[in-house]
Amino acid sequence: MAQWIWFPCEFEMWLLHRVSLGRRERGRLFPVAWRLEQPYESVRFQCEVELDAPMRASIAVQGDYHAELDGSILWGDFTDVEIPAGRHTVALMVYNGESFPAIFCEDGPLATGEGGWRVTVDYGNYLPAACGAFDCADTPPDRFALCRERIEPVHIERRDGLLLADFGREVMGYPIVQASSPCRATLYYGESEPEACDNAECEHFDHVELAAEETVLPQSRAMRYLAVRGDAGAVEGVALDYEYAPVTESGEFSCPDELLCRIWEVSRYTLRLNTREFLLDGIKRDRWVWMGDVCQSALMSYYTYAEPDAVRRSLVAVRGKEPTTMHINRIVDYSLYWFIGLADYVRYTGDESLISLMYPRIVSLMEFCISCAGEDGFLRGRAQDWVFIDWADIDKDGAVCVEQILFWKSLLVTAEFARRMDDSAYAAPLEARAAALKARIIDTFYDPERHVLYHNLVNGEVRRDIKRHAAIFAVKCGLLEPEELRALAKAVLLNPEVPAITTPYMKLYELEALCEAGERDAVLPYLREYWGGMLALGATTIWEQFDPNEQGEEHYRMYGRKYGRSLCHAWGAGPLYLLGKYYLGVRPTADGYTSYEIAPNRGDLPYIEGAVPVPWGQLRVRLDEHACTVEGCRPGGTLRLKCGAQPVVSGGKLLRFAHGEAVIRLSDAPCCVAF
Repeated sequence: MAQWIWFPCEFEMWLLHRVSLGRRERGRLFPVAWRLEQPYESVRFQCEVELDAPMRASIAVQGDYHAELDGSILWGDFTDVEIPAGRHTVALMVYNGESFPAIFCEDGPLATGEGGWRVTVDYGNYLPAACGAFDCADTPPDRFALCRERIEPVHIERRDGLLLADFGREVMGYPIVQASSPCRATLYYGESEPEACDNAECEHFDHVELAAEETVLPQSRAMRYLAVRGDAGAVEGVALDYEYAPVTESGEFSCPDELLCRIWEVSRYTLRLNTREFLLDGIKRDRWVWMGDVCQSALMSYYTYAEPDAVRRSLVAVRGKEPTTMHINRIVDYSLYWFIGLADYVRYTGDESLISLMYPRIVSLMEFCISCAGEDGFLRGRAQDWVFIDWADIDKDGAVCVEQILFWKSLLVTAEFARRMDDSAYAAPLEARAAALKARIIDTFYDPERHVLYHNLVNGEVRRDIKRHAAIFAVKCGLLEPEELRALAKAVLLNPEVPAITTPYMKLYELEALCEAGERDAVLPYLREYWGGMLALGATTIWEQFDPNEQGEEHYRMYGRKYGRSLCHAWGAGPLYLLGKYYLGVRPTADGYTSYEIAPNRGDLPYIEGAVPVPWGQLRVRLDEHACTVEGCRPGGTLRLKCGAQPVVSGGKLLRFAHGEAVIRLSDAPCCVAF
């Protein structure tokens, strides 16, 4: 199939550049705090063709160009060129300073897409051209746009000279203002009503010139409430061109607990709003692609959407270009999350091509991380680095234990990437370094008597603080033996004396660790308490941070600003992942679900049911007190069920029943297990 082609990763780099400049605060641009990559402006496209007869070729170009045939310049327009029979080299040198160079040809041997076209920016290192879902000559990739749909407010009122519109829940799109005559107006956007009405401290506003009838603003804005202050009587109403990514929502969840169902639905909508060109952190603030947010949002996406496109674009774009001189987003842990996020992507989608595409950048980033490690093998932040971990008041000096666990996991992941690329010469030393680092982490930070991991090492001295973060990732990554991890979870994660997590971001990892440690009974109550606490305060999307001890407008404060907190943050949608993986119980055990496991757990509920997206469609699971049914199965799946007696199985094969657990092999048929 003919497609537009370009230099690898350039579409994602161009799109990230465009998206990264979308953040505004109080009418001013707020640029990213790291190196903003530019696409290559000049690219050479080249292919070899063998023609039995002359052919006429028509090539569309995104940019300006000149063409060559067998090294000779073809002067003029390359929209109708005759190429004689024989073997030839066709090349185009394309310049585009506005977006990025790309070409399209649908003619026979010259057809672009997955095939013989190669590209270079230095005339020495040719790479296979990249392509995407752009298969029409009239729609080049720099016309990429999200979908739009007009929506109306659920309520409008006039108050103190303002026209105040409430859209009923968080939305993002292009404001539309109706005016009876041309006038000037200011639009104030609020995720909360107080923010939209507080003209002095509202985070986002626009000064606009309105035409008679309707004016559609040229920039997309996030809001629930929109307040318009204009000439008296001229502003008559508002609407919104709601903007969204066309994803297929294949994930489903239901149970008799209405609160849990609401938490799942609000989480789904939160993720939906932040799934755009990329997986953004928040639609109001920051509207940036932060790798820590991407790593989590991707996990949620795998249990919600059929398409992984936004995940892939995010992983490509956030990595950036060479040379590697800084951590991703300037954050040490975010570089490490990138390796882990790549491994998750391949496991859930089966798309190994991303590893091939990114392998040179995988190696260079890992070498950069290794170069930042000290003689003891521990990774520390440099003066210009940010050790984030979480929005928590914790000591981040020296070698922080949780960072070392993430570094160890990243070394293992990168070694696996190297083996996939038949690069055992690189894999072997990484595996050795990982083994040595694991031993050093345990020897330095682990106290087997107390079953805890201490927090950090500064100037050769272990500071014996106990925080939840190291325990969370030790369990999540499997640092210790299973019995040790269960003891660690009890001693730290179930210990109310250890300072609590207050962000949905780290709370997701904590609840995941509890599930992995066999402590699922603690998870559903916490979902009801923590996420339900936000809903009880009127949240229509999940917030960036939630502290139940805060009151009133304290819930909107962050970063020293009255309305600085994001009230629609993707990392808050963690229940999608937790309920899909640990209660519906669906997870891949090999890339792309070529083998998979279903181990449902209804917790304290009479029943649960739902669906999880898989490469061939959906896996549907229902579990109640007496039976479990699975639909959409394919060979390669295993169903694991806790039951008091040997079950009756139809549509699958009972492999064994022991110690109250039944293991059933799934086939193409729906499976029903009665117990």
